[in-house]
Amino acid sequence: MLSNQEYLQQFTNALEITDQVINDLCVVVKGTDSKAIYATATHNRVFNCDNSILNNYVFPLEADNYKHSQSVIEEQEVINARTKRISFNIHLFDGQVQPYLCTKYPVVNPTNNEVIAIYCVFQKIPLSGVHHQILRAYNIYRKASQKTDLERYKLTKREKQVIFLFLSGLSSQEIAEVLSQIENKTVTKSTIDSLFTKQLRLKFDAYTRQGLFEKLMESGFDRYIPKDLFINIKLPITDLTSY
Repeated sequence: MLSNQEYLQQFTNALEITDQVINDLCVVVKGTDSKAIYATATHNRVFNCDNSILNNYVFPLEADNYKHSQSVIEEQEVINARTKRISFNIHLFDGQVQPYLCTKYPVVNPTNNEVIAIYCVFQKIPLSGVHHQILRAYNIYRKASQKTDLERYKLTKREKQVIFLFLSGLSSQEIAEVLSQIENKTVTKSTIDSLFTKQLRLKFDAYTRQGLFEKLMESGFDRYIPKDLFINIKLPITDLTSY
């Protein structure tokens, strides 16, 4: 019968071997006290750290809506519920602020059924708008080209923001409200309406908003997120469920 320490050593030894053959494994193993026990080379590169993090807490810098306490609470939930937790994060990741997922699993010693560590996997989000991809599969929208020629459209910062929010299903009024919060100043519905009519519809040669929506989808704009819409945040998420 292996002790918790012996089993944990076996686990990290196996992970170290795996790290040598899978070059893109972004993983950190934490103890039940949330301190790092083992980190892969990719993890250290992506989060700009080294093995000095071992036996210490591994959290991004607190900023905006991200707080260290969220990670601690999340990890205690993993231990107590003995099930995985997934979070959507926007933070510094691989050299730039961008969205990524973190999935945390309990590591259980099978000889005594005790949770002895937390296995944390980090990954970039490969696509956005799952519902858009499903509709593409049914040929509601044409499949987007693999690479969008962004230079062709010479989009302004505001146009990028509006495109993202428009493809997320927001109306002009809702887009105005979101941008008002982001910029801490009033953005009116008429301003957004004017941008659609005088700028976006002309740039994309679309006569209606529905036509604009279809052209944006065909060009793959649902894959893009304006950088200035990112804030540092951690949000719990669940798996998609069919019903």
